[in-house]
Amino acid sequence: MNKTEIISEIRRIASELAAQGKPLGKAKFESMSGIKFHDWYPHFWVRWGDALKEAGYTANAFQVRIEDEALIPFYALLIRDLGHWPVTGEVRKRCEDDSAFPSHSVMGFARLGGKSELARMLVAFCEANSGWNDVREIAEKQVEDRIQPIEDRSNRTDDQIDGHVYLIKSGKHYKIGKTNDLGRRGKEIALELPEASSVIHSIQTDDPSGIESYWHRRFNDRRKNGEWFELSAADVRAFRRRKFM
Repeated sequence: MNKTEIISEIRRIASELAAQGKPLGKAKFESMSGIKFHDWYPHFWVRWGDALKEAGYTANAFQVRIEDEALIPFYALLIRDLGHWPVTGEVRKRCEDDSAFPSHSVMGFARLGGKSELARMLVAFCEANSGWNDVREIAEKQVEDRIQPIEDRSNRTDDQIDGHVYLIKSGKHYKIGKTNDLGRRGKEIALELPEASSVIHSIQTDDPSGIESYWHRRFNDRRKNGEWFELSAADVRAFRRRKFM
């Protein structure tokens, strides 16, 4: 394999991983490309960083992904400092001025979804942590579909049918799905599985498909098969904090 072919593979895999919010490391490149260390060292490059540089990437192009839960406090602090919801330019400027601030890219806030979903995450963060009422007020104004108790939904039209997005655990894996009958769906899944299963939490919503898609995207890098995921304790806590969406 020649140098041009290896560079082409670096660019292809880097682009694929960037879309998932993941960095490209030497081991990951080897596993995804089948190109071994001895295929390029030392006749083409003596360092992996040199290979990346020739492919057109800088040393900091593949920063470590910050977990979704850890991103929110950064955004909350920015809102507090500004006193309003930031525009993209203000986020980018904070990133330039503060090296610890996450990049506004697929590695950072941009991967969390649109303004409304980011606002929902901030509201949930403020509800779970005291002393953030100022940020919560600003975030709530950005939420298109407010998070609110079911008794406050008296203005719903008759054709708005509530459903659930549920989290079910079986063994070490979790299933995220949607249903309009949580009890029935839980029993159906239990019959299909060889191991015992239990409903961990459910989120009531008038947009089951949209909210299910959100959680599938958020945990995409933990996906094992179909709607089954291998989640961390922090992931489960994030899901359980939501009662309505």
